[in-house]
Amino acid sequence: MRTAGLLGLFSLLIQLFSLLIPAFALLSQILLLLSHYQLAKSSEDIKIFRYTLIYIAVITVGSVVFFSHIPSNPESIDYRTAWPLFLFFYLCLVASCFFLAKAYHLIYHYTGLKSFLLGGNLIFYGSMGVIVMGIGSIVMLAGWILVGVAYYKLWEQGLAEGE
Repeated sequence: MRTAGLLGLFSLLIQLFSLLIPAFALLSQILLLLSHYQLAKSSEDIKIFRYTLIYIAVITVGSVVFFSHIPSNPESIDYRTAWPLFLFFYLCLVASCFFLAKAYHLIYHYTGLKSFLLGGNLIFYGSMGVIVMGIGSIVMLAGWILVGVAYYKLWEQGLAEGE
């Protein structure tokens, strides 16, 4: 559990830097996948890993499609024809966050840390609210902070148990 908590915590910290260096997003997703693999292995519930894998696949497809079709110059975007692309990305975001929330619900079930449950819910509901002037982004940020706290508690529990 200690390793899973540490990997999850590092995943979230690296995710912050992915805004500056996009390659860090890939590293963050790999660490999250490794963390959830460890948790799935220790809880003997492979669904944690599967849900996380689906989350990563869906958000990656949505991001690649979106960013490969959006021009680098925001002034050259024709918003009348680009709305299906925005809608596709939004649906991918919501769908991926649904699977991530399901993974965090299972992790809560096995660890008893309510921060995973609440954080997963906030990430999912925040993803739905992103379309409302970005308010959902703030909710998602709160969810990621709670998940970070949960990973830290998980890491501390592993230290206390001597894992």
